[in-house]
Amino acid sequence: MTLEDTDQNTLVHSTEKQNNNNKMDLSESLKDVIVKAVADDRVTFGVYDSARKLDKESENVLVCIQVEDTNLDVALEMHLTLLEAFCSESEIKLVKVTNHGHLVQLLDSVRAKHGSGRDLSGDDVVCMVIEEPNETDGTCVSFTEIYHTQEYSWHPHVAL
Repeated sequence: MTLEDTDQNTLVHSTEKQNNNNKMDLSESLKDVIVKAVADDRVTFGVYDSARKLDKESENVLVCIQVEDTNLDVALEMHLTLLEAFCSESEIKLVKVTNHGHLVQLLDSVRAKHGSGRDLSGDDVVCMVIEEPNETDGTCVSFTEIYHTQEYSWHPHVAL
């Protein structure tokens, strides 16, 4: 191993470590955004309602969140794929959440604490759209900054 090899290995290891820290930061930041948005009633739940929101008010959307689940109905999976393409084409941030159960628990705890929102079924939480806040919000600014510093091949996948 030469000095150049050592420097390259260190650089690769350092970059991987930084990417892992950024992913963790994105996860925590996304949780904060979800909690604040639910408390402020800025969340649209469900595939069809989210599609309507994206179609009519895409300029007001902060992020679209989809659950990555291999046990989804084929038709639902197709709708999610179309929404993903729409978000990409419209330059709307999209995050895929890898653990549906944790997302449901997070939403239930926030809704219980704030007494807001309607009862949600599991299907409602498969896709959700969060609107931009009316006033500048540090939580949303932080999320946007972290989101844009990431390097993604497509869309980020986050474990909550």
